[in-house]
Amino acid sequence: MKLKVTDLKRQLKSYEQKELIDLIADLHKKNKDVQSYLSVRFLGEEAAKELFEQAKKNIANEFFPERGFGKLQLNIAKKAISDFKKFTEDGLRTTDLMLYYVEQGVKFTSIYGDINESFI
Repeated sequence: MKLKVTDLKRQLKSYEQKELIDLIADLHKKNKDVQSYLSVRFLGEEAAKELFEQAKKNIANEFFPERGFGKLQLNIAKKAISDFKKFTEDGLRTTDLMLYYVEQGVKFTSIYGDINESFI
């Protein structure tokens, strides 16, 4: 069973400030997505830039890892883009990541040749 937003808000209104702080800190410790979201929310541009570089690294790693051959787990590369968009709402950098993804695919195809349709 999932907690609805209205029920969540009702519960949170009954909490004291310290309880809310403890709850948010606990969420931060347990969930990397929450860490990323709160980092961008409170640290702003610095955190967004770091997330952008990490997403770019994750994309590149699926095509051209530092060691070995790319695994081409494209869902990981696509998730890096969607997570960045979700956490930052930065349309320009999200578009840049999308273009980078395509560039890496073209580079991979140029080096290793054509591959199957699931690549698209």
